[in-house]
This record gives sequence, structure tokens and C-alpha cells, in this order.
Amino acid sequence: MEQGFNPFITHQAQRKPAESRNPAEIFKQEAQEFIQKYKELFYSIVQDRSLDFQVGDGFMINLEEGIVYLDYKDFKLMKEKGETKWQILWSVCHELSHFLDLRSNPKEMLGNFEYLEKRSKELSPQLEAIWAEKAGGVLPEYLQKEIPIGKSGRTMKYSEYFLYRLLHRHVYNALDDIFVNRRLESRVSIFRSNGAEGKEVSRLYRDFLFPTDPKKIGVPPEDERAADFTSQPKAYQLNDSILRRAMVPDQNVLIDAEVADAHRSFSGTAQKSLGIDFEREILEIITNPANAEAMNPGWRYAQIRHLVEPAFLNFLWEDIKNQPLPNPPPPPQLEEEGEGEGEGEGEGEGEGEGEG
Repeated sequence: MEQGFNPFITHQAQRKPAESRNPAEIFKQEAQEFIQKYKELFYSIVQDRSLDFQVGDGFMINLEEGIVYLDYKDFKLMKEKGETKWQILWSVCHELSHFLDLRSNPKEMLGNFEYLEKRSKELSPQLEAIWAEKAGGVLPEYLQKEIPIGKSGRTMKYSEYFLYRLLHRHVYNALDDIFVNRRLESRVSIFRSNGAEGKEVSRLYRDFLFPTDPKKIGVPPEDERAADFTSQPKAYQLNDSILRRAMVPDQNVLIDAEVADAHRSFSGTAQKSLGIDFEREILEIITNPANAEAMNPGWRYAQIRHLVEPAFLNFLWEDIKNQPLPNPPPPPQLEEEGEGEGEGEGEGEGEGEGEG
């Protein structure tokens, strides 16, 4: 009998044994089987059976066609780095929670993308001035290029794109992540910190999304080892460390002393009298689903613009002055609003953080 022959499977499947197939095909098949297994859970989260779940190259939600694409590369990561199916399931549910947030107030949520473009345009002259000074007085040509935005034909200046990505990823998306994670935990009990798979969620953030050692993705840290964020720009540390601590509460996170001081600062006399510092205001008020106002993304974004964005920009200007110029080539294309944000994309300063 031929090696690998199985008389109980179809002739079509026999002609192309798994070991001879393109690895991507295997991962896509696993992703499709995953969708079939957990589709009912996905429907229960989004409360919309009109959505179609398909395998894709990257996680994306096509709002116009009502299609949710799951990233088959997660199954490649599972094989190569040890990510588990529970962690993939959490990731999908996390993105669906963003969709729920979007559907609750699409005008405000999509309007924030417009705000980020406008804000980036306002801030770009300050950024370009710093870059020009670092380059000897003249802004390098590659930093003056226009960046295409998706398939719309619109473009954005490099400096505007740079700022857009940083503000989105390290301010608005980071804090949205805290909110949707907590909302998801309230809806799917197995993912709560004391739930059956709560530790899997914590490991996902500890070992994959914000790994203790960026050179050892998927590897658990040694006992008592802290996650050291001090090599990251201070602007990145500001909110990323709050997200990391929220998701991995039993591991210490090292941050710069100035960032720690910002976390302990107060936004006003009322907050100071109540002992609600910067970090507590984010966790207990702005991103807390138990706060009825926080359920409205427009309200959250207003608070973030008032409290968090100024602190982030103060650190960002300092970081940019201390960092080398971004290296060419230009960054990848910006995705259209509402089509999903990829993970692990760099912003030009050199970084090693996760979720988007």
C-alpha cells in the first residue's frame, strides 16, 4: 500500500495529500473549519446573522458588503509560535466587538477617522520643521512624498500619514482596545480573568501582542521578569503600558519615570480631590463599559482628545527630536476608514508592539 494512502477518504483529497499542498492552503482550510465551528458564537456577539464570515489575508470588515474576513495567517502563527485556538478565537471576538462599537454610533466612530486626518494635517508643519532641522535645514525628498490612501485615489503627505498612524494606534485604538476587551469579557464569560480561558487571553497579550521579549514571540517569560517598555518611545509607553497592564495584571511593566509621572497626574482639581489620576480616569471612567457614557464612542473620543491626546503629543515631540529620521521607503498604504486596521505595522520610528 502506498505510504499515506487512506481508503476512507475521497479520491479528490487523495490526489493532493496535505504534506504536498501549499502551506497557505492548509492554513486557509483550517481557518475555514474554524469559521464553521464558531460561527454561531460570532453571530451571538454581533447579533446580526446577515454577516458573512470568510477567510482572508488579514482581518478586515467590509461594511458595505457585510463580510468579515478572518486572517488565515493566525493559523500559521499557531503552528510556528504556539498560539492557541482559544487565543485566535479571542482575537476574532475582539474585532467583532470593535464592529459592535462601530454599529452603535457609526457617525461618531467614522467621524473620528476624519478628525485624525484633519488633526494630522494641522500638526504636520511642526513635525516637518523638526525633521528638516535634523536633516540640516531641508526636508528630505522622500519625506515630502504623497502616500496613497486605499483605493480611493486620495493621498496624504508623508508627515500627515506618520502622525495619523501614531495617533490612531497609540491613542485612540489603544484605548478602544481596553474598552472593547472589557465589554467582551462581560459578554463571553470564559474570557474573563477568572473564566476558563482567561489565562489564554493574558498569555496572548504577554507572549504575542506585547511580548516580554520581542525577540522571543510566543515564549513565556522567566519567573518574576517584568515587561520592559523603557526602550520604546515615551509616547508609545503612555497608553500601551496601560493596555498591557489591564490585560496582564500579574506581570510588572517597566516604564520611563516621566511616563509614570504622567500616569499619576490629575486632569483637574475635582479628580485630584477624588484621587482619580490619569490612569484611573482612563480605566475607571473613559474605557469602563459600566459607565453608560463610555458606551458612546463619541463621548469617549471627546474625553481622549481633552485628556490623553495632549499628553501623548508632548511626549511625541520629545521622542521625534531624539529619534533619527524615518527611513525610506514610505510606509504601506493607509486602509480606508471602517475597513479594519492591520496589526504589527510600523510607523517609521522603530517599535515592537502589538494589537491594533
